[in-house]
Amino acid sequence: MVWEKGYKLQGARDVIVVFNLVLLTLALVVFCFLYSLLLVAYGGVYKNLSQYSNKDYKFLILLSASSIGLFLGWLGYQIFPIFANR
Repeated sequence: MVWEKGYKLQGARDVIVVFNLVLLTLALVVFCFLYSLLLVAYGGVYKNLSQYSNKDYKFLILLSASSIGLFLGWLGYQIFPIFANR
């Protein structure tokens, strides 16, 4: 296999396998980083919302924050259509 000690890349297939492993690792690192940012953001918001006793008020604030995020993501997709020209 590619990751065995002393293995030399001998063809295009081996290069593709290594590239896919590196790309998968990079995607996993980026996903973990973004997920941790999300946890920190919602943790901070929930901590600040703990001073309010009304659960409906907390729900509306979290819902509006999520809706704003979805809207900004949609707007970014409309401005920069990544997958539109397939």
